[in-house]
Amino acid sequence: MAYVRGSLAVLLAENDWNDPRNEFPAVLFRLSHRTKKKHRSGYREGDDGDRVAESMRGWWEIAGDDVRDMHDQGALGVKYAVAIHRGQTVAVAQIDGWYWAAGLEGAAHHKLPVDDFLHGSRDRPYEFGSLEDEHWRDHERAGERLRWAFCASPASAKARDVWVGDGNCEISERRRDTLVSIYPYSLADDQRDLVDRAMRALGEVLQEHVTRALRQRDTDWLRSALEESAPGIDLGDNPEDSRDPSLWLTVAISNWAEVQDCFPSFQSGSFFKQLRRLRNRWAHFAYRAQVTEHEIDNLRRMTGLFREIGKSSAANHVDFIRRVLEVHVRRREVDETA
Repeated sequence: MAYVRGSLAVLLAENDWNDPRNEFPAVLFRLSHRTKKKHRSGYREGDDGDRVAESMRGWWEIAGDDVRDMHDQGALGVKYAVAIHRGQTVAVAQIDGWYWAAGLEGAAHHKLPVDDFLHGSRDRPYEFGSLEDEHWRDHERAGERLRWAFCASPASAKARDVWVGDGNCEISERRRDTLVSIYPYSLADDQRDLVDRAMRALGEVLQEHVTRALRQRDTDWLRSALEESAPGIDLGDNPEDSRDPSLWLTVAISNWAEVQDCFPSFQSGSFFKQLRRLRNRWAHFAYRAQVTEHEIDNLRRMTGLFREIGKSSAANHVDFIRRVLEVHVRRREVDETA
């Protein structure tokens, strides 16, 4: 399948939570135009998928902890690598393990085939090892330049469909300032923005789920409940179309007896009160910039709520946000301990 251009492409580039690519988190590599034949890296018009995959497999300058967190299933669990050239995805591959090299001089990293390196068929005037061999930490602490590459195998047909399709899929060039980023969300993303994105997903899910359920009973009652939940605020001619998470959380809290059937495993509206407090803390206090375990726990429970009501795409979306934020919290705790 090929994504259409225009407004939908822009929407997908901004990580719409319905974007099917969210099912296949990937590390994104931007490839420049290749002009030197002896250089492995870069992209030339007409390159096939294998050539592009070989070009993006290494050697990249990435912080070792970022590689570890991408690879760790308990952290981000990024299994795919996607090559981008001029805002278009041109290849996707499955990552089968990460390797580091220290001491690559000059343009050596452009010329060194990854498989030759891994199979040991060249004289190596440098050190190398796998991600699991944490000797890379010694090199980083010594301030040495470290480069990373990965073993790769063909991506699944489904992953290839959503990332490349019959044509090329767009990725906003403005999405990151860095050479390497993670999709759907990166460790470079602002924590406040990630919380805001989770709240937006919550507003969309609650609007869709509650409206569908309660419209079958009484449309007038729903409209009145929405207006009563936002006194003094003009909700327009169709208040039920609002996707403000605070509005829908207030409707659920204030009318729990009427909406409880929408959430059968919840005996009370206490969790919705927690979510409203979470939304209000981050909406009204601009100084908040770092999440805590409290936010992590609420996002984990939000993911469970989404799965329970059949919103698996939104659940996957918020769960990845939660995992990115969890890495932030863990890193901060390590720094504070040190």
